[in-house]
Amino acid sequence: MSTFARVTFVVLFAFILGACASELNAQEAIKRSKGEFIGLMRGGIVGSHIYNDDFGGYNKLGGVGGFGVNSNILRSGNLQFEILYAMRGSRRPADPEKGIIPMRLGAHYIDLPLLYSNQISRFKYEVGLVNSVLVFSNITVNGVEVPLVNGMGFNRYELGGLLGVSLSINDKWDANVRFQHSITPAMGSFFLVNGFSITGGAFNNAVSFCLVRMFRPN
Repeated sequence: MSTFARVTFVVLFAFILGACASELNAQEAIKRSKGEFIGLMRGGIVGSHIYNDDFGGYNKLGGVGGFGVNSNILRSGNLQFEILYAMRGSRRPADPEKGIIPMRLGAHYIDLPLLYSNQISRFKYEVGLVNSVLVFSNITVNGVEVPLVNGMGFNRYELGGLLGVSLSINDKWDANVRFQHSITPAMGSFFLVNGFSITGGAFNNAVSFCLVRMFRPN
């Protein structure tokens, strides 16, 4: 298990324990007027890998940050839109005994999540789609950046799915965990096998841990 995977497990375990403890002492969720808008800012870390790149593990660390708005304009739950800068990719650690040299694939995106969220006591659950536009990417081998060749570059656009849960610390701060996975390939493309089976492409897979600051109207 990679170092980040161990850290992820510990953080998730602590998050669940904290959530359970908070649930025991949870107070009624903050009441909101219909159509009220809440601004938010978020920042945190991202662990990622690329499914189908054979590197394995959430070994690539990066950051994520941005802002958004949340409104309870729906009959049930809230609609949330964000603009984020996110770093994803993949990293293969060195293994001198096996003759493996380190390699890193980095991709920087502008993410535009559109989410449905709902709050139950001090928990907020969210699900939605993320439109991602590639800003730039690079590949380094043994610490040296190498030119991108055909078939190695990231796609300019990516559509992903997102699941998340937040724990309300107070009326201004949330602790948030999100899982994000590509729906369309981050690298390569789909193709048909035997005329009906879809395969091909490599997909971004990421988990993020963030603090979220809310700005509520007076």
